Amino acid sequence: MGTIEGRGAPQQREKIMDYPKPLSLEVGCKVSWRTYSTLNEAKQAAEIARNDAEEAEAMGFDFGYLIPSSIRKNEDHTYTVVCP
Repeated sequence: MGTIEGRGAPQQREKIMDYPKPLSLEVGCKVSWRTYSTLNEAKQAAEIARNDAEEAEAMGFDFGYLIPSSIRKNEDHTYTVVCP
């Protein structure tokens, strides 16, 4: 576990997980979109995105109409994950 430094006592945080390497990455104002060749990679990324989104929401971040951790199957048979 890592430690989050700031005012007051340090808080414990679960180990930060790295996203699988995407085929492509698009970055927007509120989220990013990571595209993967397999559904398994997309599911791994979605789980990490879900955890990251929960942390961000707890700090007051609003994703608007976007849903982090959602997976979209593309016409070219790749999968795109919405990530915070």
